[in-house]
Amino acid sequence: MAASGGGPCGLELARQYPDRVRGLIAIEVVSDSYEAKPLPTLMRSDIGAWLFLKLMGTQRLLKLMIPDTHNRQRILESTRKQEIFSELMWSSWPPSKRLQGFDNDLAHYASWSIEASEITVPALIIHGTDDINVPFSQSQALASAMPDARFHPIEGGDHFMPASHADELRDLIESFLDMLEY
Repeated sequence: MAASGGGPCGLELARQYPDRVRGLIAIEVVSDSYEAKPLPTLMRSDIGAWLFLKLMGTQRLLKLMIPDTHNRQRILESTRKQEIFSELMWSSWPPSKRLQGFDNDLAHYASWSIEASEITVPALIIHGTDDINVPFSQSQALASAMPDARFHPIEGGDHFMPASHADELRDLIESFLDMLEY
């Protein structure tokens, strides 16, 4: 399974080692050249990121990161979804452990591409139509180029679907896994 900026790694793994990959699940993945925004200065510092995340709290972070009120409400309706959102936000802390890799990824995204038609493993590609972090069009193009891909757009879904649409994602993934032959 690959998500967001993990797309290039997951896609290359599936392309180069189809004998070792039974299936690929791609959730809003970077799948073509992409000019990502650099981290704001505050978030490049361990203390700055810690203070930002601590002082903002879940409610304000939700408002800042998820502009759609419906998607925010989907997270607020469940303690578990709030935990998932918080875990997603804290997953990049401390930045000092990740900055070199993050900057390297951003540099590679700008010129990266893959011959998606060479990815022959079964794939489930999921992308929210309102994602402002990774263009929806990347998953559309990826799915149409891969010979064994199932594309599932989520209407109104944004980049935080693992929290806001957790139940739908779980059902899609379980169904895809059940379909794979073991």
